[in-house]
Amino acid sequence: MTKSCREKGVGLIEVMVALVVLMVAAGAIVNMQSNSLVSAHSSGIHFSIDRLSSEMIEFLRSNSSDAAAGLLDLSDSESTVSSNSESIVSSNSESTVSSNSESTVSSTDNEVTNWNDSVAELLPSGEGQISCTPEFCDVTVSWMEEIDGSNRRQFYNTRTRI
Repeated sequence: MTKSCREKGVGLIEVMVALVVLMVAAGAIVNMQSNSLVSAHSSGIHFSIDRLSSEMIEFLRSNSSDAAAGLLDLSDSESTVSSNSESIVSSNSESTVSSNSESTVSSTDNEVTNWNDSVAELLPSGEGQISCTPEFCDVTVSWMEEIDGSNRRQFYNTRTRI
């Protein structure tokens, strides 16, 4: 009489197959988490860009008469405000007093400088540019972003009627 022996338990090959399946699943989860972190970082940058652009647009709207008249020079390094054919120039945090009105330049010049400093500080290789015509103002923010393994300059442009 022969008895058939049935083995109970798990064989070595079955354990190895289970480990391979588990490793593939763990690799997919790690990859998904990595992509999630990159997306969260990118979303943070895009949120900062939107906030910075909105801040400058509100500033331009609050000074719309000066911007529409071309009285604001909104360049990176210095800002100019003209009043009665007289220019008041501010570079960085220095202010010049107009001889006719005997008043200092308002925070207009510093606002643009501070905005450009914020763009450079909050964004990787960030740069801001503002240009106005009598009807519209364009606010452009550029930064470096890694896309498909290479750094590329990205641009975000907002146009508003003033």
